[in-house]
Amino acid sequence: MHADAFVAELAKEEEKARHRAVYGEYYRGRGRSPGHHIEPEICAEVDKEFKPGRDLVRKWCGTEAVEAFEELKELRTEVVRIGKLMEEAIQALRTAGHDRIAEGFERRLGVPMELLQHASTDDTGA
Repeated sequence: MHADAFVAELAKEEEKARHRAVYGEYYRGRGRSPGHHIEPEICAEVDKEFKPGRDLVRKWCGTEAVEAFEELKELRTEVVRIGKLMEEAIQALRTAGHDRIAEGFERRLGVPMELLQHASTDDTGA
């Protein structure tokens, strides 16, 4: 029923698992108890146990929902790539003394350059 939400959540969990498999995980202690670090190898082993469950949920969601999510992810990546390209072109126009043309492109882009800059740092790891 809510396959798109489940597929998005699976992607988040898998991204976390990949991060933990590289860097491990640190748990803060409570009160006076010191925190502790779990090694990346252990995190990867634990993830192997959960992967079949995620795969099963993905299968229940259906290929349509999975493909739609992957397509959306690819489209977001492409928007960020094109935004960076436009940012470079606009900057090159300004450097060449073509401020009016650069402003025109920036206006037609329809997205403030600052927003694209934030998106490129936030979304490219997605």
